[in-house]
Amino acid sequence: LTYDTIDSILVQTLQTQYDEVNDELEHRIWTKGGSYGIFHSNKRKDIAAIKAQLKAIEKVLKYNMLEEEFNQWKLGQLT
Repeated sequence: LTYDTIDSILVQTLQTQYDEVNDELEHRIWTKGGSYGIFHSNKRKDIAAIKAQLKAIEKVLKYNMLEEEFNQWKLGQLT
């Protein structure tokens, strides 16, 4: 595998993980009552930890993508 191929696989995997973790965040925010979280059983702590994880994934994506591609991807996440 070439470095470009490996980078592409990494970026695609992280984008998929970002989407999945973001979906979990939305579920955690809007679900009423007690439920188990990803990182904590305390809802507020769990939401904070999930948000931190999303920021970490964004940093790795930003490092591995061209700035224009990252900005386009990020724009798509906001809509």
